[in-house]
Amino acid sequence: MSRSNENSESNENNENNENYVTRPTIEQIQEELARLQAQPEEFEEAEEFEELEELSEDHEKHEEHEKPKNTAPPPEKERIQKKTAVNEGGGRRPTAKQIEKELSRINVNKKVKKSVFGTVRNLIFIAAAAVLVANLLIAPMTINRSSMDPTMQDGEVVLALRFTKVESGDIIAFYYNNMVLLKRVIAKAGDWVDIDADGSVYVNDEPIDEHYLEEKSLEPKNIAFPYQVPDGSFFVMGDNRSKSNDSRLKEIGAVSSDVILGKIVARIWPLSKLDFFWRE
Repeated sequence: MSRSNENSESNENNENNENYVTRPTIEQIQEELARLQAQPEEFEEAEEFEELEELSEDHEKHEEHEKPKNTAPPPEKERIQKKTAVNEGGGRRPTAKQIEKELSRINVNKKVKKSVFGTVRNLIFIAAAAVLVANLLIAPMTINRSSMDPTMQDGEVVLALRFTKVESGDIIAFYYNNMVLLKRVIAKAGDWVDIDADGSVYVNDEPIDEHYLEEKSLEPKNIAFPYQVPDGSFFVMGDNRSKSNDSRLKEIGAVSSDVILGKIVARIWPLSKLDFFWRE
């Protein structure tokens, strides 16, 4: 048994020696090479010498690999890093080209902002002027009734001029029951109006010329003639007499100047019928 144990221990020692062979140092390898070169007869086989050289080179590479790496940047790279750090920190003044480039960029931005601001300002001014004109001076409106045929027809667009003096013969727009009506002024405040059976109109006992009519008509009416126009009012009728609800009816009566929207001065649509309505 003891012999067997000894053999077992011997085998284990041999295995340990094989597994843990120490690597010769570079000094030992160089000494062995020097010894062999001095006694060439002892190493007739060239392969042994080549193996030693390879082992020496491999050892040198191994030592170089194990040397701590120098992580410090080269002088030029370190100088660039310091320069970048100085520029980022604002410690160094910019060059003349950099200043000139920045000033050019700022001037361009100022010009763009000024141009945009001017354009926006002009657009606001134009819009405000258009709103002012539309609400205070001129009001466009579309004809949607036939009471003014043939002078004005359904679908046409006309302009009403506000704050202007109204005379007999003018066409006016006025408010009535949340609607806007268009009629022709026949007589002013204080005038006497009379209409005979065939529809001829007299103002202050004088017949008026109504060349704009296609036909005359007394109806519809429910007021008594002759009729005197109240103060501050106008007697109005449509050009399409037989189909016009106007001052001949008590429901409408004479139109107060307070409800007049404006005087019709032009027809702007359709363009083929562009016209201006001036009192002759």
